[in-house]
Amino acid sequence: MSNADPQPKAKQSSIETPKPTCVRLLTARTPAAIAVIQLQGAKSQELINLFWKPATGIRRVVINTIRYGTWMPDGIESRNPGDKQASEDIVLCWTKDDCVEIHCHGGPVAANRIISDLVRHGVIESVGANMEQLIAVEGKAKRWTEDAWQDLPKATTELTTAILLAQTTGLLEKAMTSIYEQIAVSDFGAARNAMDELKSRSIYGTRLLDGWRVAIVGPPNAGKSSFLNKILGFTRAIVHHQPGTTRDVLRERTTLEGWPIELIDTAGLRETDCRVEAEGVRRAMDVLREADLILLLVEPVEGLVVLHKQIIDEYKSKVMVVVTKADLFLNESKVAKIQAALDPSLQVVAISSAMNTGMAELSKAIIDRLVPCKITKGQAVPFRREHVLTIQDLQESLLKTDNQS
Repeated sequence: MSNADPQPKAKQSSIETPKPTCVRLLTARTPAAIAVIQLQGAKSQELINLFWKPATGIRRVVINTIRYGTWMPDGIESRNPGDKQASEDIVLCWTKDDCVEIHCHGGPVAANRIISDLVRHGVIESVGANMEQLIAVEGKAKRWTEDAWQDLPKATTELTTAILLAQTTGLLEKAMTSIYEQIAVSDFGAARNAMDELKSRSIYGTRLLDGWRVAIVGPPNAGKSSFLNKILGFTRAIVHHQPGTTRDVLRERTTLEGWPIELIDTAGLRETDCRVEAEGVRRAMDVLREADLILLLVEPVEGLVVLHKQIIDEYKSKVMVVVTKADLFLNESKVAKIQAALDPSLQVVAISSAMNTGMAELSKAIIDRLVPCKITKGQAVPFRREHVLTIQDLQESLLKTDNQS
């Protein structure tokens, strides 16, 4: 066995793969006086030197300067001196070191010939979102990795930390670069599908830090405060048999199945002449509008009242019915009676805060409702609102392109 020092590991190359050189017709495809073609990418200067013969003989790239010359379809080097057959008089204007506008006659023949010459030499024709926008999107996506590093210390659970930590490896940047390349080669179907997937994960990604708001509502003495204390694991709300004990909205953060949750306990909803309690009821109704999920508590002896039906009618899509006090009153006939009176699509869970029965099942039901699709390891997850807006802007741009084509 050799005692020689082990060979040092080779450093990973920091050279980025060059983006494809793309060509795009900026003006309409209908005949006009002038057609404008945009060529952008690492090979732009090389290709212009291949096909363009400047009138002045000077080939130097000068940004925002108009240059006149001739486009030689088979390349300058292949032409015989003085042979101008099938050539095209054009005007060039470099807007960046790797981006040039080519102005030619507005009929379709001239523009199509120039584009086809470039495509024959490996250029990708893009008919989707303009390249400036794609580059802007890609530039934003590169910063999303840094966003993940900034948000990582704010994560409060092992699950959310793991998801954000995965984003620090550049998963989002890679996903957006792939979309960029799909659009560049006009594979719009694949690009749309990829963006739809990212947006579906953003529903959960944007909740990694702030979590979901879950409102606990119901009539007085339905067991709301007992339930809040049990699920938190400590006494936060006053529990008393006298109705109207909770007068204000109580908010506490906890974790369910690894996801951050804000639990909101509300005043018992009922008609009352007490101004303080009435204000608590008004605030409770405001909470219903902002909540992501409403746990509508039903006391089994009292059963369903008008209040329950009113809330279900208005907020059915985000209501879960929780039958409380299972240790004291609940039996199968009462559960069946309550369920029979409800829409079959409503989910019903029975619990006992005093006996701690049904609590684990309820916690799982809450998360299954809020997070129906689990995020798997290695998936790109947009986790800030601005990430979602960038993706939406790109989707709208592609939609406009479809409508114009």
